[in-house]
Amino acid sequence: MNRMIQTSDIRNKGVSTTVLLTILLVGVRSVLGCGDFRMPSNHFEGVSSQGYVSIWKQLDSLDLGDASLPILLGAQTYRAIPSGELGSGWIMPLFDSGIVQRDENTFDMITPDGTMDFFSRDGADPNILHGSSGWTAEIQGSDIIVHSKCGSGWKMVFRQGKLDTLSKGTHSLKIQRDPLSRPIGITENGISRLALTRDEKTGLVSALEMNGKKYLFDYEGKPQVENVGGQNLVGGLEPSLHQITYPQDMGGKKETYDFAVTDQMLPDLKITDTEGKERMIVWGLNGRMLQDGEWSYKITPSRDAGANAAIERTNTQKQKEYWFKDDPNGKETTIVLDGTKTERTWFTSGPAHGKIRKVVQIAAEVKKVLEQSSYDEKGLITRKIDSKGAVTLFKYNQNGERIYYTPEELRRKEQMLLSLISDKNKDGDKERNIYNLAMFYIHEMPEIEKARNLSEMINNSKKRFAIFLQSYDYDRSLSDQTKITLFQVTGLGI
Repeated sequence: MNRMIQTSDIRNKGVSTTVLLTILLVGVRSVLGCGDFRMPSNHFEGVSSQGYVSIWKQLDSLDLGDASLPILLGAQTYRAIPSGELGSGWIMPLFDSGIVQRDENTFDMITPDGTMDFFSRDGADPNILHGSSGWTAEIQGSDIIVHSKCGSGWKMVFRQGKLDTLSKGTHSLKIQRDPLSRPIGITENGISRLALTRDEKTGLVSALEMNGKKYLFDYEGKPQVENVGGQNLVGGLEPSLHQITYPQDMGGKKETYDFAVTDQMLPDLKITDTEGKERMIVWGLNGRMLQDGEWSYKITPSRDAGANAAIERTNTQKQKEYWFKDDPNGKETTIVLDGTKTERTWFTSGPAHGKIRKVVQIAAEVKKVLEQSSYDEKGLITRKIDSKGAVTLFKYNQNGERIYYTPEELRRKEQMLLSLISDKNKDGDKERNIYNLAMFYIHEMPEIEKARNLSEMINNSKKRFAIFLQSYDYDRSLSDQTKITLFQVTGLGI
C-alpha cells in the first residue's frame, strides 16, 4: 500500500468533492417506526445494500434511566458532504441528522441513528407528511415535527431542517448550538446531558463528554482522489476523524482510522482497533467496496440509483457468498460459503404487502421449503407451514383476534364434514358438502391431493374448477395469466 501521503498536512485547499459520489443521502436500512434508535446493520458488515462502504460504531449510549439514546459514528463512502462534527467521509447522525425538501412534494430525513426515511405530502393537507417507514410529520412554519407510528417511539422537532429537540415519555432533549448553529451539546430541563468541545482550527469535535466519561478526537487529512484525463490523482486533503481516545476508566485506549491510497491510487482505509488488530478496506472512485480484509467484492448496481445492488464476495480460499434483495419483485437471494442458496419471497401489493410468502433453501441440488404462509383478504395470516411440514392454522374472531386449532380439533372437524356426505343426500346437498370438505382440505388441513380427488365427485363444472384452481393457488401465488391458462387447459368452469 502507498501510504506516502502525510496525513498530518491538514490545510484548507478548498478541494472540490464532486469527484466523489453524486449520491448525497442513501439509507442503510429501513428506518424503525417504533421504539428506540439503534445501530444500522447490513447483510455484509461494512457494506451498504447498494455496495458502498458503510462502517458503523456505537461509541456509547446516553443513559436517561428509563430510556437511552445511542451515540453512533459512521464511515461512509456515499456521503459527498463532510460531517460537521467528524469531517470528510464520516457521519455522527445524532448531530448530522436533518430533514431536507427534495422537491415540491417530497422530503428526505436522516434520523439520529443514521437511517433514512422519505416523506410525501398528504393529498388533502399539504402540511401533513407521510413517511415511507411509518413516520408521520407536520409542518408548522419553519418547524417540521416528526412522530413515530407508536407511542413508545421518539418525537423529533426539526427547526430549519436541523434536529432541535427529541422527546420520549417524560424526557425532552434539546440540542444546544453555538452562534454558528453548530451543535455543542444536549440538555434536559436545563441540565447538561452531553457536551461537545470543538477544535478552533477545524471547527470539528475534539471532545465529547457524557455519563461522566470523556472521549477525545484527533484529525488528519483524508486524500481526495480524482480521475483526471484517465488517471487517478490526489486533488488535496480534507480534515477527517483519525483517532478516538477512550476515557481513562476504559483504559485510555486508542482506535485509529488512517485514510490513504493504494499503489493503484485507489482510496483505502486502515482501521486499527484498541487491541491493535488491523482491518484494511479499499474502494473505487464510485465509492463501492472492492476489498475488505480477505474478502474481494464484486458489486453489480441496479439501474435504479436508489435500489439494492447484487453483492458477491470471494475470500482467499476462493469461497463465495452472495446477497441480493429485489424489493420491487419481493425476493431476497442469499448464498453462503458451502453453496447453500436461500430464497425468501414476500407479497409486494395488496393487504398482505410486505409479508412472507415462502422461504426456500437449495442445498446440494435438493430443494426444501423452510416456511410458507397464506393470508386472507384482510392480510391476516391463515396458515403457516414450517420446514418439517407441520401446519399451523390461524383463525380470527369478529374482533380480529387470533384463534388457534389443535390437530385433534382439525380431525374432529374432518370427521364431521365426512359424516355429512351420504348417498342419502340430495344431489345438490351432496355436492355442496363435498365442496366444503375439499375447501377444508385446501385451506385448513392442508391435504391438497384429497381435495383434488374430491373434485372428481362433483358434476358442477364451476365448483370443480374452483377446487382445482384453489388447490394450486392456496398461497395466492398464481398470476391472473396463469389462472386463465389453467381455465383454458382444463376446459372447466364453462
